[in-house]
Amino acid sequence: MVNASKLRQQEQRSEQLQEALESRVVIEEAKGITAQQHAVTIDQAYQRMRRHARTSNASIRIVAERSLPWASGLSSVAFRTDL
Repeated sequence: MVNASKLRQQEQRSEQLQEALESRVVIEEAKGITAQQHAVTIDQAYQRMRRHARTSNASIRIVAERSLPWASGLSSVAFRTDL
């Protein structure tokens, strides 16, 4: 019983870490695209994305996903292109 519980905890931790890594990849790519589209720095692009996330009551990952053409359909929250 203890081993099964410990194994499940390790599996959950592994899943959480994988999800965090995937989120980071999506966010980083979205920052680059946003920076290029709006001719701003990476930091300014991130600030735009954060501002949009706050005003949309959405997570930064959802905002990032909606800005990536290949991520279409990953989340159901609409994305504004006027970040």
